[in-house]
Amino acid sequence: MGQSIVPLLLKRTAEFLEQQVAPQLATHDLKQKTTMSGYLLRFLAVSVEEKCQELNQENEAIRQALESVREALSRETQLSHNQARNELIEKLDSKLKKDAVTAPDLSEENYDLTEVLTETIKGLDALFEDLPEETMASLKQPLRSAIRLQLNHTLARIAAVPGL
Repeated sequence: MGQSIVPLLLKRTAEFLEQQVAPQLATHDLKQKTTMSGYLLRFLAVSVEEKCQELNQENEAIRQALESVREALSRETQLSHNQARNELIEKLDSKLKKDAVTAPDLSEENYDLTEVLTETIKGLDALFEDLPEETMASLKQPLRSAIRLQLNHTLARIAAVPGL
């Protein structure tokens, strides 16, 4: 799912509670609780929407970093017989093509991309001795940017939790 339907469902449920259910309730206390539930659902909808935007940004940054690695490794033709390089290119090709075809949940996609990013970094570590210094240097920025974006979003979510 490129965009999550959850925020819309939360907003519509809030509207239903406020406009259809609350007026039908007999006591003021129940009406007030129903209205407050609607407010809570609207708040959750905004939070979910923000998280979806963050995950879209993270996923795109990771995809770009993985694509940079795939392209850089593909250009290293002198390593065409290096099994670690070829396996990493194959894994990246497979993941990037799979994402273009399927549209998983944003959280699931983020988890999968983060896992591939971690494996890619480990794969680059294994190739460190074989890859030219210029190639490794050119890959640092996109990898760091993707990781930094994830960390920034995670730290912002942690900071928003009272008591932490």
